[in-house]
Amino acid sequence: MWKFFLILPVVLVIYIGLFDSQIDGKSEIPDSLKELRENIDKILHNKILEKASVGIQIVFQDSGEVIYQSGMDQLLNPASNTKLITSAVALSVLKPEYTFKTAIYTDKAPHNGTIGDLYIKGFGDPDLSSQDLWVMAKDMVNEGVSTVEGDIIADDSFFDDQIIVKGWENFTSPASVGVSALSVNENTIKLFIRPGPKPGLPPFVMTDPPVSYLRVTNRALTLATRGGITTYYNQEDGDGELVVTGKISKKSRGLYSQIQVREPALYTAAIFKEVLENLGVKIQGIVRKGTVPAKAQLLVLHQSKPLSVILNDSNKVSDNFVAEQILKTLGAEVKGAPGSTEKGIEVIREFLKEEIGIPPDSYFLENGSGLSRENRVSPAQIVKLLRYMYNNFEVKSEFLSSLAVAGVDGTMKRRLRDTAAERRLRAKTGALKDVSCLSGYALTRDNEVLTFSIMINGFNTGTYPIKQIQNQIGLLLTEFQQATYAKRQGI
Repeated sequence: MWKFFLILPVVLVIYIGLFDSQIDGKSEIPDSLKELRENIDKILHNKILEKASVGIQIVFQDSGEVIYQSGMDQLLNPASNTKLITSAVALSVLKPEYTFKTAIYTDKAPHNGTIGDLYIKGFGDPDLSSQDLWVMAKDMVNEGVSTVEGDIIADDSFFDDQIIVKGWENFTSPASVGVSALSVNENTIKLFIRPGPKPGLPPFVMTDPPVSYLRVTNRALTLATRGGITTYYNQEDGDGELVVTGKISKKSRGLYSQIQVREPALYTAAIFKEVLENLGVKIQGIVRKGTVPAKAQLLVLHQSKPLSVILNDSNKVSDNFVAEQILKTLGAEVKGAPGSTEKGIEVIREFLKEEIGIPPDSYFLENGSGLSRENRVSPAQIVKLLRYMYNNFEVKSEFLSSLAVAGVDGTMKRRLRDTAAERRLRAKTGALKDVSCLSGYALTRDNEVLTFSIMINGFNTGTYPIKQIQNQIGLLLTEFQQATYAKRQGI
């Protein structure tokens, strides 16, 4: 027994020394890990990053052991990496099977095929299409409805009336289209312009869907010359008029654009009215806005695809409209209607604090899509969120499947194709002017999962060279190979 006590101190000294060398002793860092860190240093030592703010953290998913980090606690603009937060909280709170509803009501029970006012109420469905409205109208006809004595009334009260999301005021592209609880076709109208039959005549102007909500004034001309001007100018005024001017060459294959609607709920109701009329239903009233009466009778209920499927649009292709619809729905479901951006962010703050341990005052979110100049989070916070979601068995598979796959789909389809990273890196991209981010998961040659966030702000080049830097780091991670600490030490 006394021999055991003589040996024990020696064993403890050896063990403690071994433990210290693993943490602090650079000589004990595996050559493969040293090489990886050096290679990342070389990639980041680039002139185009001299004036940029760079934050990066890479860790082993299982242990949380840091592989590389620099500026990981900086609060940087995450751009569309914000969608990682929105989708993670939505999946965890609403659950993957959650569906968005769109309902048709009437205030007068059907009698001999006739109803009174018809109400169409939206509950935030970001995926509602003209085809869905046709199916709903067909269901009404199949139930025997043939006449609407009253009006077609659009109810968007599930959300607040803030159609333009905070942070979107300075963005005018289709990426910043307004949101509403009652939305269809992502609140856009497709515009097609083709040359007229001969020079001097107006071109053909068509919309999809062909809806009376938008009045088109065609002032454009077709030119005979091959090199003619092929631009056009459109302007939507408060009355829903689209003015098309300019010139288009007779040789042109045509032009395509998207028009943002200003009154999403009225636009949806207008399409529904025309679909009903095309199916032979007589509409005696007009399209207007209102709310469903308490005693209204439900006629038709449409349910969207599950949230887990809809998130592919938010994360894989980075659809801002979808992300903001989800955020407001989150607020309405948890905090009560009407849903708002503020309520949605409040739910996010509570979740990040209670479930992940990220203090509310340690970051700032203005909206849920990342289309904002004000959003600020750190790479370390993104990594913490990603590690939590990977370990959350209830939603892990749905969250991972929503991310773009390198070389395969979404915003990563053309990145890292035909490299070791293809299919072995899943991530969310993010880009604004002078902002580029990439965060997600990479699989090493040892089949170990690495969780990472690379956030770069303030560069004065285009985004392409910045993406190349991120791609190089991502490729290094998927090519990385090393034994675990236990294997290295023979434990």
